[in-house]
Amino acid sequence: DPTSPIAGAGKLTLTITNNDAPVDGLAITVTPWMPAHGHGSNTTPVVNEKDAGVYELTDIVYTMPGDWEARITLKNADHDDTIAFGFSVK
Repeated sequence: DPTSPIAGAGKLTLTITNNDAPVDGLAITVTPWMPAHGHGSNTTPVVNEKDAGVYELTDIVYTMPGDWEARITLKNADHDDTIAFGFSVK
């Protein structure tokens, strides 16, 4: 949020499922990363579990327009996984 990210603060909402069942109780970290410049953001995003399997990531600061990645680590007692997806910030 916003749907088309703009430079400044934004948020992401993640819905995590396993075989269509919500996965709750995860420890989630997110690193906003600008690959072309080799740097991230100057703030640490905040993660709150809003509902079963639904996590809101706030205070994601994109310091400038360009191509960014959200590098996300998901952990629980049994597993850990990392995902990344890219998008353009205006």
